[in-house]
Formats: sequence, structure tokens, C-alpha cells
Amino acid sequence: MSTAVINAVPNDLLRRRYDNSGRTIASITNGRPSPLADTGGAQLCLSWHLRCSCFAECGRVATHRPLTMTEVTRIAELLTAAGIE
Repeated sequence: MSTAVINAVPNDLLRRRYDNSGRTIASITNGRPSPLADTGGAQLCLSWHLRCSCFAECGRVATHRPLTMTEVTRIAELLTAAGIE
């Protein structure tokens, strides 16, 4: 059984854009990989940062932390490329 975890300090702008879109993360990425984190080159966990929930056993758990400004920009660019304002 996986333990759910909640992002208590999401980036409000990114979260609002995602929520208002009514889209799924899969439809936003459309088969493309998630943006990379600044540290270690791991892919950012979009569930954590956009849906604000994930699982403790997530393979991207290292990115379950506040975003850097560069990472915010990368996710914002992904949303824009998916047509989400």
C-alpha cells in the first residue's frame, strides 16, 4: 500500500493554472518527459507540484520540495506549450 503525501506549500500560480485548465498531467505532457530539476537532472514530479499530492514511494520523491525559480519557469513553459494560460 502506498502512503499519500500532500504538498503543503505549492507554487500558487502553477497550481491555479493547472486547476483552471481541467486537464490531466498526461494530457499536458502528451508523452513528453517532465521538466528537469536543477539538481541531479531528475525529472520533476508534476503530481507533487501541480496536483499537490503524490505518494511517499514516488520515483521522483527527491523533487518533492519547493521549486527553484528556474524550475517554476520550466513548468510554466510546459503549461504554456500545452495551451494552458
